[in-house]
Amino acid sequence: MAAADDTHDAHAIDQQLDEEEAEAMRDREADPAGEDVAESLFGAFSGPWYQEIAQRKAEGRDAKCLVTAEDGQTGVGKTNFCDFAGYVTDTSEHGFGPAKTTIDPFEFLDF
Repeated sequence: MAAADDTHDAHAIDQQLDEEEAEAMRDREADPAGEDVAESLFGAFSGPWYQEIAQRKAEGRDAKCLVTAEDGQTGVGKTNFCDFAGYVTDTSEHGFGPAKTTIDPFEFLDF
């Protein structure tokens, strides 16, 4: 049995959406914010992931992130990373708090 092709192109939206939805998504796509923009929001954290989050915030778009591990692996630091990422990327007036994160997938969908 041949191995399945597990490559994934996040921008191959034509394969996932109908033509009208794909065009709407394409119109919204933008390059990540610059490193300086990410630094102004998140301090010393200015790598590519933070630039993507900064761009979404600049556009007034949702910046939810779903974190998982290969093969459902436990004990690899997913919760620690999520707490850290939530704290660092929360630029709201009220700041980060427990109500802004969850480990429950169904609760996540309600955010």
